[in-house]
Amino acid sequence: MEIVAFIVAGVALLFGIYTARRANSLENRLARYHSLLYETMSKAESLEERLHEEILGLHTEIRRRAGEIRFAPTMTIAEVRAMHPLAQQVLAGFHLGGCASCAVNDTDTIAAACNAHNIDQEALLNALNTLATTPVGGNGTRPEETLRFPNVQLRL
Repeated sequence: MEIVAFIVAGVALLFGIYTARRANSLENRLARYHSLLYETMSKAESLEERLHEEILGLHTEIRRRAGEIRFAPTMTIAEVRAMHPLAQQVLAGFHLGGCASCAVNDTDTIAAACNAHNIDQEALLNALNTLATTPVGGNGTRPEETLRFPNVQLRL
C-alpha cells in the first residue's frame, strides 16, 4: 500500500512539475504576445496620426484649388498651420501656440482659441488673411514686405 501511495505521489509530483513548466511557457508566450500587441498598437496610432495629417493636407489642398485661401473662424488651428508656412509665427504673435503658457489644441477652431485666450478674433483673422494673400518669398517675384502683428515682425 505504501508503494502505491509513493507512486501516486511521484506521479502527482511529476504532473505538478509538468504543469508548472507549461504555465511558465504560457506566461512567456503571453508576455511575447502582449509585447507584439503593444508594438502593433503603437504602429496603428502612428499610422492614424499620419492618416490624419494626410487628410488635413488633402482638405487644405481642396481649399486651395477651390480658391478658398481665406482663413475663417471655423478653421482648426491645425488647418491654419497647414495653410501657410508662416501661419505658426502669426499664431505665436497672438500668443496661440508659441510657448507652453499659450498652448492651443490643434483641433480647436480659431474662434474657440480666441475665446479661450481672450484674443481679438478679427485682428488675428486680418493678420492671417494678409499672410494668405502674400506669396511666400524666395522666388524674387515681388519686393520684400514686412507684415507686423502684435509681438511679431515677419519679413517675407
